[in-house]
Amino acid sequence: MKKPNYVRFFIVVAAFIVCYVALLAMLIKIEAHNPEANIKNFGDALWFSIVTLTTVGYGDLHPVTHEGKMFASILL
Repeated sequence: MKKPNYVRFFIVVAAFIVCYVALLAMLIKIEAHNPEANIKNFGDALWFSIVTLTTVGYGDLHPVTHEGKMFASILL
Protein backbone atom coordinates (compact mmCIF):
# COMPACT_ATOMS: atom_id res chain seq x y z
CA MET A 1 0.00 0.00 0.00
CA LYS A 2 1.40 3.35 -1.04
CA LYS A 3 1.75 6.05 1.61
CA PRO A 4 0.21 9.45 0.84
CA ASN A 5 2.65 12.20 -0.09
CA TYR A 6 1.93 14.22 3.05
CA VAL A 7 3.09 11.30 5.22
CA ARG A 8 6.41 11.12 3.38
CA PHE A 9 6.76 14.89 3.64
CA PHE A 10 6.11 14.75 7.40
CA ILE A 11 8.71 11.99 7.84
CA VAL A 12 11.34 13.94 5.89
CA VAL A 13 10.65 17.17 7.81
CA ALA A 14 10.70 15.35 11.16
CA ALA A 15 14.00 13.66 10.28
CA PHE A 16 15.50 17.01 9.26
CA ILE A 17 14.41 18.63 12.53
CA VAL A 18 15.82 15.78 14.62
CA CYS A 19 19.16 15.92 12.78
CA TYR A 20 19.33 19.72 13.04
CA VAL A 21 18.64 19.67 16.80
CA ALA A 22 21.31 16.98 17.23
CA LEU A 23 23.82 19.10 15.30
CA LEU A 24 22.99 22.16 17.42
CA ALA A 25 23.52 20.08 20.57
CA MET A 26 26.91 18.98 19.25
CA LEU A 27 27.84 22.63 18.58
CA ILE A 28 26.96 23.48 22.19
CA LYS A 29 29.05 20.57 23.45
CA ILE A 30 32.04 21.70 21.37
CA GLU A 31 31.81 25.33 22.51
CA ALA A 32 30.83 24.75 26.16
CA HIS A 33 34.34 24.05 27.48
CA ASN A 34 35.72 27.43 26.37
CA PRO A 35 35.25 30.24 28.92
CA GLU A 36 35.19 32.84 26.13
CA ALA A 37 32.37 31.06 24.28
CA ASN A 38 29.23 33.05 23.69
CA ILE A 39 27.13 30.08 22.52
CA LYS A 40 26.29 28.56 25.89
CA ASN A 41 22.84 27.00 25.53
CA PHE A 42 20.39 25.67 22.97
CA GLY A 43 18.71 29.05 22.52
CA ASP A 44 22.02 30.67 21.67
CA ALA A 45 22.85 27.93 19.16
CA LEU A 46 19.41 28.16 17.57
CA TRP A 47 19.63 31.96 17.34
CA PHE A 48 23.12 31.74 15.81
CA SER A 49 21.98 29.24 13.18
CA ILE A 50 18.80 31.12 12.22
CA VAL A 51 20.50 34.51 12.01
CA THR A 52 23.37 33.06 9.99
CA LEU A 53 21.12 31.06 7.64
CA THR A 54 18.99 34.11 6.90
CA THR A 55 22.20 36.05 6.13
CA VAL A 56 21.39 38.74 8.69
CA GLY A 57 24.51 37.83 10.65
CA TYR A 58 24.27 40.23 13.60
CA GLY A 59 27.60 38.94 14.93
CA ASP A 60 26.41 38.82 18.53
CA LEU A 61 26.88 35.05 18.68
CA HIS A 62 29.59 33.08 16.92
CA PRO A 63 31.79 30.06 17.58
CA VAL A 64 35.14 30.94 19.14
CA THR A 65 36.96 27.59 19.06
CA HIS A 66 38.55 26.19 15.91
CA GLU A 67 36.47 23.03 16.28
CA GLY A 68 33.31 25.08 16.70
CA LYS A 69 34.07 27.15 13.61
CA MET A 70 34.66 24.05 11.50
CA PHE A 71 31.53 22.40 12.85
CA ALA A 72 29.44 25.52 12.24
CA SER A 73 30.61 25.63 8.65
CA ILE A 74 29.41 22.03 8.23
CA LEU A 75 26.15 22.74 10.07
CA LEU A 76 25.29 25.72 7.91
